[in-house]
Parts: sequence; structure tokens; C-alpha cells
Amino acid sequence: MLCNTVHETCAVVFLRDRDFDEIDTIPVFTQQGPYGPVKVTVANAIATEFGATIRFMMAVDADASEELLDAASEFLNELEQLCSVGTDVPYSKG
Repeated sequence: MLCNTVHETCAVVFLRDRDFDEIDTIPVFTQQGPYGPVKVTVANAIATEFGATIRFMMAVDADASEELLDAASEFLNELEQLCSVGTDVPYSKG
């Protein structure tokens, strides 16, 4: 038997209701490059439900160039544009 399998990427999300009454901030850890659309969509949905803010977090090397820092900032701002709730986009060198 000959089988031709196509491998597709997929995202799996497991959520558990932990009976939270209040959520203020949803942290989303990311790295520069293609963003995880599921990650951003789920964070936005949860933040919308709870009236929370999404905080995108990215670490860059301590010796990162200004060019890299500008690119990281631009990437985080692009993620911000995907959200319908308030966001916070700090990044830290280290």
C-alpha cells in the first residue's frame, strides 16, 4: 500500500475553567517572527470576556542592536493591532 501523507501545522489549546472571577492581564510570550494566530486570538477572546489587558512579552539579547530593538518594537505593535482589547507591549533586554 502506498500512502502519501501531507503534514500540516496545527495548534492545540487546552483551557481549564479554574473558576477565576477576575483576570486583569493575559500574558502572551512571543518571539520575533511569525506570530501564533491562535495564541493571539485566544488571548484576545479571554481578555474580552474578562475585560482584561493583553501583555505581549519578548526578551531580546542584552547586546541587541538598535535595529533589532526597532524590529522587535514594530513586531509587538503589529500584534497589538490584531487585538480588540487594551494591550501592553514591553520588552526587556537580557
